[in-house]
Amino acid sequence: MFGTAASPTLLRTFGTDDALAFVEGRGVDAAGRTIEDYFKFDADKWEECHNHVQWAFPSHIMSRFNLEAPVVDMEDFSNRLSAQGHVNIKQLMSNYLNSLGWFEDKGGWHADLKHERAERWLSPYNHNYQRISRLLNLLSWIDANLAIELLNEFLTVAQEASKWVMEDHFKRPMAVINAETVVYWSKAAIGKL
Repeated sequence: MFGTAASPTLLRTFGTDDALAFVEGRGVDAAGRTIEDYFKFDADKWEECHNHVQWAFPSHIMSRFNLEAPVVDMEDFSNRLSAQGHVNIKQLMSNYLNSLGWFEDKGGWHADLKHERAERWLSPYNHNYQRISRLLNLLSWIDANLAIELLNEFLTVAQEASKWVMEDHFKRPMAVINAETVVYWSKAAIGKL
């Protein structure tokens, strides 16, 4: 009546060892991509692809969107992460922030709110807010100073975005980063998720 029964697809589980192998360039993600493949992602690929961020910025929190994302022991991950892994994660971070329209100078990372990509991610309930949480959480374990530096810049962006709504909401898309997101980012940046 309903056709032939299909056998269910079993999900694979990935953990700390898998995440380390991937970010250190010794392994692949659940889709068979290497970190070198991620390095080639342009801004559009970062935006439209939804099963890579969990591998680029692994976490101890299971992804609700990618059931084949690694779930890692953050202490073990940070203790065993090689120098090459650090370099690779920083490159992934750079690529991701660039995809949001950010730039780096001698003073650190900064959001360019006039960049065309800013309006893409500065919208209510944008999926990038969860990606930012993943990034801040990972950095809290491997480079706490950078996590706080980025958090401060994201908080500045949140403040500026609220001004858009009050002053210019008919000319720009509504750009709201709510208080719940700000609290979550803050917890992520200090490793308290």
